[in-house]
Amino acid sequence: MYQKRVKHFFPLNVILIFILINSYTSINCSAINLTKFTGLITLNGHTDTVRTAAWSHDGHRIVSGSEDTFIIIWNASTGKILQTVKTNNGFVLSVAWSPDDKLIASGHWDGSIKIWDSINGTILKTLIGHDEPVFTVAWSPDGKYLASCSNDGTIKIWNVSTEMYIKTLNSNNGAVYSLAWNPTGDKIASGYHNKTVVIWDVITGTSLITLTGHKASIYSIAWNPDGKILASGSKDGSIRIWNTITGINIGILNETVGYVNSVAWNPNGSIIASGGDDALVRLWNIATGENILTLYGHKSPIFTIAWSPDGTRILSGSTDSTLKIWGERLPNLYIINFSIDKKNVFTGDKIEMKVTIGNNGLADANNAEMEFYDGTMLIGIRNISIPQNSSFSTSYKWNTNKVTIGNHKLRVIVGSDSREENIHIGLRTQIVWSYNWPFLTIIIIIVLTFIIIKIKNKKE
Repeated sequence: MYQKRVKHFFPLNVILIFILINSYTSINCSAINLTKFTGLITLNGHTDTVRTAAWSHDGHRIVSGSEDTFIIIWNASTGKILQTVKTNNGFVLSVAWSPDDKLIASGHWDGSIKIWDSINGTILKTLIGHDEPVFTVAWSPDGKYLASCSNDGTIKIWNVSTEMYIKTLNSNNGAVYSLAWNPTGDKIASGYHNKTVVIWDVITGTSLITLTGHKASIYSIAWNPDGKILASGSKDGSIRIWNTITGINIGILNETVGYVNSVAWNPNGSIIASGGDDALVRLWNIATGENILTLYGHKSPIFTIAWSPDGTRILSGSTDSTLKIWGERLPNLYIINFSIDKKNVFTGDKIEMKVTIGNNGLADANNAEMEFYDGTMLIGIRNISIPQNSSFSTSYKWNTNKVTIGNHKLRVIVGSDSREENIHIGLRTQIVWSYNWPFLTIIIIIVLTFIIIKIKNKKE
């Protein structure tokens, strides 16, 4: 259903040479139990595309911004809304926590930047300088400065206390869609409409290196934790991995369908998470280039991805207006039984899927979901509420009217448990031959008899 992954990683010996030259240390990705990595919480509160989201540095809160013009602050553990702020500046395109988590910066469609009190949601400052939408805002690691990039083709470095920008970086490469500070705060990487990535010296304001290779605009930029490797996600559907010292493209990850809108490194630099137009969250082992896990749940394109500070959870925001928190969870919800009413059907038939779910958790499951898939395509979703230490049975009917013929695999996911059933779908015309062949045989005999009589009459 999805395009076959194309990996372009240089031979292992070449990669090892680069690793030795740049003192890059590969880290084991087994710190996360991927077999238990699943959807934990769905955050419902926005009414339009979620364009941006970020974890607070202490991991306790989440901030999100949407095309509904609202900024929402959430409790990261429970998913409850702590603060809702209505903006009057068009779409909220970017949000970022200050290093001490006291302030939130937001970039808006009208070109303005707002600085908010993260506790009470009041506007403290408004930064004016861009002429067009601000796509990304990012605090310097020490919290003294804020960087922003815009559709107007510029990057600005702001002294937030004075509300003035102190430097403008302009490469004449067109709109700047993404930027990120390196861990030491002396460089900024930026992604452009003209398919290039530029790394800047923040002190001098000069460009250090331009990275070329993408075939379309760059929508997301992320440094690895040691600042020696850069990942870029593009409209061309690929993620490229760059050596920031030499500027060499050392790898390409490509298994997505459509744009890659967001990329993020986990805290130890061993895994990249990505989200894009195929509505899937993908986890990549950076040492091998393998897509090691794909997370299903969103109904439409994903615009933003972020790791929790401890690296145990991932946050994603989508055009389906929801955010999802993914991570490792004990199997409190489990599937007792999953069955379908028939294994061989024809196009247009309805299949009834029956599910019985148990809850042996420590609390009631008030915000759980069942998700039904045909292969990798989400075909249905149902919210469920199950009291502690009890079970719940339900059914879901799927109309196969628009489904291709052949073998299909139906899967139901509940919490961290999943089950599968195989079915075969045939052409509706097969019903005639499969179930009514005696009737058809009689019709054929009658027609042949009629033809024979006609031939005899003509001879006579």
